[in-house]
Amino acid sequence: PALKTRPTSSALLDYRGIRTLQRYLTQLGYRIGKADGSAGPKTRTAVRALETKLGYKATGRLDAFILARAKKAAAR
Repeated sequence: PALKTRPTSSALLDYRGIRTLQRYLTQLGYRIGKADGSAGPKTRTAVRALETKLGYKATGRLDAFILARAKKAAAR
């Protein structure tokens, strides 16, 4: 199946947004270490894995789009 296209115009996350995203990633079972608001390699790897799981091209981009998708996935 073809990968879904994700918007590239979505705003990048600031420190608080990254920390919130990290919390969602942890809830989803990704091992990213401490939610410290830093966009390190473990966080980007987890984002790429989540993108792939959701059917999107893996970019590792920390933006409002992936934050919304992570929030929705964590709420299930």
